[in-house]
Amino acid sequence: MNGRTKYAYIYTPPLYEENVDKLYPVLYLQHGVCEDETSWLWSGKTNYILDNLIAEKKCQEMIIVMNSGYSFKEGEKAIFYPGDFDSELVYDCIPYIESNFRVKKGRSFRAVAGLSLGSAQASLSAANHPDLFGYLGVFSGPSSEGIEKIIKEKLSFGGIFLSAGIYENALNKLNAFKKKLDDIGNQTIVRSYDGYHEWSPWRHSLFDFVQSIFGEITMPEYPTTLLNERIVCREYHGPNQALFMNPLFNDPFYKDVVFHVDAKGRPAGSYVDIRTGITVLGPGRVEFSIEAGDAVKVMVRFRGEEVNLQREPDGNMWSAVCENVEPGFYYVYFYIDDVHVVHPFTQCCYGGFCAANYFEMEDPEFQDYLLKDVPHGSIRLMSYRSSIDGRDKPLYIYTPSGYDTSADKYPVLYLQHGGGENETAWVWHGKIQNMMDNLIAEKKCRKMLVVMAEGYSFKPDGSSNPSLGSFDEEMISDIVPFIDKNFKSVPDKKARAMAGLSMGAMQSYKIVFNHPEVFANGGFFSGIFYSRDEVANNNSVLFNRQKFKDLYQLIFVGCGEKDERLYSGNAEAMKLLKEEYELPITFFHIPGEHNWTFWRKALRAFLNLVFK
Repeated sequence: MNGRTKYAYIYTPPLYEENVDKLYPVLYLQHGVCEDETSWLWSGKTNYILDNLIAEKKCQEMIIVMNSGYSFKEGEKAIFYPGDFDSELVYDCIPYIESNFRVKKGRSFRAVAGLSLGSAQASLSAANHPDLFGYLGVFSGPSSEGIEKIIKEKLSFGGIFLSAGIYENALNKLNAFKKKLDDIGNQTIVRSYDGYHEWSPWRHSLFDFVQSIFGEITMPEYPTTLLNERIVCREYHGPNQALFMNPLFNDPFYKDVVFHVDAKGRPAGSYVDIRTGITVLGPGRVEFSIEAGDAVKVMVRFRGEEVNLQREPDGNMWSAVCENVEPGFYYVYFYIDDVHVVHPFTQCCYGGFCAANYFEMEDPEFQDYLLKDVPHGSIRLMSYRSSIDGRDKPLYIYTPSGYDTSADKYPVLYLQHGGGENETAWVWHGKIQNMMDNLIAEKKCRKMLVVMAEGYSFKPDGSSNPSLGSFDEEMISDIVPFIDKNFKSVPDKKARAMAGLSMGAMQSYKIVFNHPEVFANGGFFSGIFYSRDEVANNNSVLFNRQKFKDLYQLIFVGCGEKDERLYSGNAEAMKLLKEEYELPITFFHIPGEHNWTFWRKALRAFLNLVFK
């Protein structure tokens, strides 16, 4: 609708990967105002609710698609409904899902639901396209427009589910709708749950709704919506979207909501632009701003220095402009009267063992991490049980375009974050999806799986290495077997690589050299390259050229020349190993520091070589 590439979170049921010939019904599930496509995952716990219900055989196996409901058009002053999400869902999202996932087609196998704003969008899509959707879920619906249209046009569905928190005082209205809907041939369920306009009733709503859909019900047919009749959209001319991607709000819009109603009491909230907190003004220039009222001191810390913000004439906003900012990725920490605060209106991530803001200064000479018009792979979220600390832990897995429809098996790169970061770092800071998509499209690297795990693993008895933990044991005993069981991987050491940055580089080093039977490829970015037995049993390998060549295909060591803590030691080690022992080690050194700007470039160089 507006020319931008958008993200969707997609739940696939257990054994989706294994049951390659099975087709599934689809639920399109929408968030509410002030939330986004991540909300039904992180706040709604959709994946856990469905996993448990499916395991108990209480609901059908299904795919669930969670979209961003903000579909602003250029220059639009949106009132309650931001843009034309209905057309975006019908003409963009559904065709994409049906081309890339194994889904059943027809209204009997599609449902649409949502909460609050999302319920209004869902009911309008169901009313506008009854031929596409056989089931409708309206959770805490503030708008009656879609339901009223269904009643007026006497549309019949396989099931309509209406719900609200008991303190929303909506039960009488819902029961009145139920009578009218049932009178025209619908099977309507009304539910109320303890709570207000909040996630507790919405989770309960989803729990009950998914148990009521995709049964064997005969539905009337309606005139067909042609899904290939795409709405012509405007070309997007803004900054590359990759510069704004983050886990909290993938759609690069910064809006606040003014809540109000019209003369009839119907929702008519409007969206207004807000000052984002970090604004790139142009090459090398960035403005920091935050509302701090009567604070005494406001500052930000970034690139190792402090920048004092000054109070603006209105008395509430504090700001400062920095010049000569080099291209790259930067963590930003805001402080108000020496208290670290996370700016609520700018990009947020996990860095430095805490929540942190960040920004990108675009690099015209390094574009591989930006979003481009190439075939796109996916980032998948899975969980496994750690045998080291007993926790269920997350894994992010990049799969290349065509993975679901291909019979091929793929090599696997296990890619680790650094200290103070977590398994999301290579996704949001490293932009691994964009980088892989672009390099594969340019035939500069192989199609492969990339697995990113949380690197903190400590045994309850305190026996783990105090800095590196017992992640090496967890990788070998838990993660590699999990990937080989659940994904189309090549289960061979030559098709496995282990790489990481900083702490992750040291963990990778330890794993690769202690387990040459599992990994034949290693990449170590900004880590200490040891030749001491206490880290890895590698002396017999490093000082034996033939044994080294027999065990390893690629050993890659990258370090920025301005990384003062590490570069001189690594350079010395490399000179010894390459010149005196003639080991085929690739040493990658360019101007760079201990930061994401260098690590992205190191990864690109590594990907150009691995599995070749």
